[in-house]
Amino acid sequence: MSTPEVYSRFHRMLDGLAAMLHRSRRPYRKELLRLLAAARTGWPSADYGAGYLYQSFPPLGLHGFRQTEVRQAQMAITDALRGQRVLEIGCNSGFLSLALSPGARRYVGFDNNPFLIDIARLTQKTVRNEVVDFRVDTVEAFESDEPFDVVLSFANHSTWDGNMTLALEAYFSKLQKLLVPEGTLFFESHHPALENKAQVQETLKVMQKFFAIQQQRELTCGSAWDRGRTFVEASALIKG
Repeated sequence: MSTPEVYSRFHRMLDGLAAMLHRSRRPYRKELLRLLAAARTGWPSADYGAGYLYQSFPPLGLHGFRQTEVRQAQMAITDALRGQRVLEIGCNSGFLSLALSPGARRYVGFDNNPFLIDIARLTQKTVRNEVVDFRVDTVEAFESDEPFDVVLSFANHSTWDGNMTLALEAYFSKLQKLLVPEGTLFFESHHPALENKAQVQETLKVMQKFFAIQQQRELTCGSAWDRGRTFVEASALIKG
């Protein structure tokens, strides 16, 4: 695995060369680079993309640390989202949201970084996806008048930058409250370098106070930043 900074610089250059060959992508890329530059000076916290992008988006020729198309195929949840009200916690630049959302009845994705949400909305407009409702919000503050059928929590149950302040028990309790009774949680752990197998099991023990685990497996495909994570499908326990 190269360092994040080297990986980021290389793919930024590669994507720039590709955009030169696709004239239709140039206005989008110009605005994307403007937003990334604004984020470097305007966002005081962690940059998960190391100066470029955390998620990839093949429809626009964009590389990132996390391979969106591989994640979508490996998680295999697109059919489970059809006709459902979906909430994605910490959607980053929204590229995975845009890949998963077609067919959903409602899809809300939020992130606390406003620059990432600007990128998500720019990309949404470019690919003409009208399904996702992108918002700037935090899991602590997020509220909804309508419950969701599915919640997606992909490596957001804790954050190494300290921006997510909820303890695990409070976090999973909040997700349970946002779901309909016996609603579905799709959960992804952090990379093993940040959350080893023993730590994942401790996380799942807390999860099981609020959810019944239906299946659990290791993700083995994708980039070095994708592989080795634990993926879980769970259903919300009915609150007594």
